[in-house]
Amino acid sequence: MNGSDPIVADGNATADRRIAELELQVRELQRVESQFRMLLETSPDAVVIVDESGEIMLANRQTEKMFGYASGELLGLPVEVLVPDRFRESHVRHRDHYARCPHARAMGTNAELCALRRDGTEFPAEISLSPRQTEDGMLVFCSVRDVTQRKTVERALHDREVQLAAAQQIQEHLLPQRPPSIPGFDVIGASHPAEFAAGDHFDYFRMPDRSLAVAIGDVAGHGFGPALIMASVHTLIRSLSQRYDNVSDVLFHANRFLCEETADHFFATVFFARIDTETRRLEYASAGHPPAYVFSRNGDIKARLESTGIPLGIEPDEVTPLGQGLVLDEGDVVLMLTDGAIEIQSPSGEFFGVERAVQCVRQCLDRSAREILDRLYKTVIEFSGRESPDDDVTAVVLKVGPA
Repeated sequence: MNGSDPIVADGNATADRRIAELELQVRELQRVESQFRMLLETSPDAVVIVDESGEIMLANRQTEKMFGYASGELLGLPVEVLVPDRFRESHVRHRDHYARCPHARAMGTNAELCALRRDGTEFPAEISLSPRQTEDGMLVFCSVRDVTQRKTVERALHDREVQLAAAQQIQEHLLPQRPPSIPGFDVIGASHPAEFAAGDHFDYFRMPDRSLAVAIGDVAGHGFGPALIMASVHTLIRSLSQRYDNVSDVLFHANRFLCEETADHFFATVFFARIDTETRRLEYASAGHPPAYVFSRNGDIKARLESTGIPLGIEPDEVTPLGQGLVLDEGDVVLMLTDGAIEIQSPSGEFFGVERAVQCVRQCLDRSAREILDRLYKTVIEFSGRESPDDDVTAVVLKVGPA
């Protein structure tokens, strides 16, 4: 018989096509598996696949790294090996309940869990669950995320909030709730912190000789640390003013204490004035603080009270000498500021500056000290284009009335 058998030829062709189809399917399965493996291994989370009995069928490299196991070592182990001993019994119950009613669970929707590394150390974790039904039964894809770093940050933020709240309460308690009632003197101050608490402070009180003491100060920076330093400055000036009636002496001893008790990078500027309420003579000392301004009733600047020394907390033996004093007259207004008011910037980057502050006060000299102070702060904030300052803004206004 010549030639090939057509039946055999057709059978061979069919077999070849079948083999080609199978090879194509195998290559497709290999491609899909390769993509799956790539996704699995590039996941930032640990990924564990377990069967209905809780046996680990697959774990990516991130799982082995996170839990401290060698490659392939987790396969075939119960998933409870990743759970601390004290939680394993309850975990089995939860897993059995989940198997009866499988459902997708997103990361972070369940209570925080505790995971166990091979070396016995524990860490906080969050998981997501995704069930998949297969020919061999249900598989559960578990993604595990180590949230240790996040918890550390959350605790730090919480601690900072607690500290700032405490600093705010301390400062609110220390700042004067109301000015002393002294005939012929209208004095008021306000502090607007950039954060929870300011590094600024102000105070006014009677000294033992019945004179009026007025102080304003600023610690470098703002927030918790400067607020505590300023609380110390406030307390020091108050207590030292009961022992010394010379403002230069008060600042000298306050400076010595700060140099001994605080870190090198903290320093404070302080303007401290004493006014004899009988003679109306003002004497002052200023440790590196911005000038105070005395306006006469017609709007002229009667005096510019310049700094007389360096800030407190730098040189322990530094003396802040008295400045040139003056007698206040009826209608005079004294303006004391921290640098936050004059250094605040507009949206275009222009500084508010001293001239704008002076002009603002000059326009309302016929008003009360409270009205002058409120007008100044409103002008500063409107200039900045913000709802609140980005630096502590503090000012004190003293207006002299009839004798």
